[in-house]
Amino acid sequence: AWNVGPGWWPDAKPGVYGIDVMIGEPGLVGRGIGTEIVDRFIAEVLRPGRDVAEVIADPDPANIGAIRAFEKCGFRRQGMVPTPYGDALLFKLTF
Repeated sequence: AWNVGPGWWPDAKPGVYGIDVMIGEPGLVGRGIGTEIVDRFIAEVLRPGRDVAEVIADPDPANIGAIRAFEKCGFRRQGMVPTPYGDALLFKLTF
């Protein structure tokens, strides 16, 4: 994750950070690991010492596991957005 700005989200305000999660081992998918990773990363790495106003994520709309993980962490759906890799579902977690 890094502070969003020039490039992917050029209109983002200061304090907006982006996050991506990938679990590569098929046997580890669907076990709550993604939810724990996101929760702990935000609490232990992203929030301390940073002025975080919002965290965004943009999973593929077909990635039901990622969508569920972000929702369990308190992220809210914002709608579809275009990305260099195709349309994505934008999520925001606001503090």
